[in-house]
Amino acid sequence: MDYIYRLRSKYHGHNLPGVSDVKYVIKHIERRFKNKCHRFIISSDSKPYCQEHYTGEHTVISPFEDDLDDFAVLASCDHIVITHGTFGWWAAWMVHQKGGSVYYFKYPYLPNTRHGNLYKASDVYLPDWIPYTNVSVGTGKI
Repeated sequence: MDYIYRLRSKYHGHNLPGVSDVKYVIKHIERRFKNKCHRFIISSDSKPYCQEHYTGEHTVISPFEDDLDDFAVLASCDHIVITHGTFGWWAAWMVHQKGGSVYYFKYPYLPNTRHGNLYKASDVYLPDWIPYTNVSVGTGKI
């Protein structure tokens, strides 16, 4: 997720989570599964951005260059956090089929935009998937 991608997405009405939103859901998952071994595998088409913003003891940036390798790794996870887009959605669907938890960004569309007026999160995400956002910004909670 880089600056140009964010601008292009906002033009179409996609609302992408910020770094604080993703870090918030990671902390939530660490608390939820505190007695279990876990790793957070970050997959992105902007690895330098992720390496700059997402570091931690349990965080690994995917080393793969091929999208299919990334998809296979994500689909094999026990649980998944997705931002917005079809790549993550399909990986999430695969995880969900195995009984894993899926976390999605609660506000995927900007209000008063083409997509924001056409779609609601409930049109895109399954009912038992878990919405996330950073409560410190006052927009909602897990």
